[in-house]
Amino acid sequence: MVVAIVPAAGRGRRLRADPPKQFLTLNGFPLITYTLRTLHTVDAIDTILIVAPKGYESFLYTLCCEHGFAKVCRIVLGGPERQDSVANALQTEEISSAEYVLIHDAVRPLA
Repeated sequence: MVVAIVPAAGRGRRLRADPPKQFLTLNGFPLITYTLRTLHTVDAIDTILIVAPKGYESFLYTLCCEHGFAKVCRIVLGGPERQDSVANALQTEEISSAEYVLIHDAVRPLA
């Protein structure tokens, strides 16, 4: 099984954006939508975990439902730093059965 982790818990301090840059609208959709759409179309990826900032869990759940991102199986809370967020995702049960784990930033939509 191949699991993709999408760290999306950043606060966008350098950009000083509100909301954080992964949720800014680009051409009518939040930026993270493009990243998830790309990962969702990769046949080799079985499951997607999104690491979210506190308070954005229901937004992401709704976004995934609206766009049919059925491979997204879990939204994990992020930590204070990126490495903490990735560590939170690596501790989920989906990772224990994964043969491969991919990590792809939410704000890199043109993979």
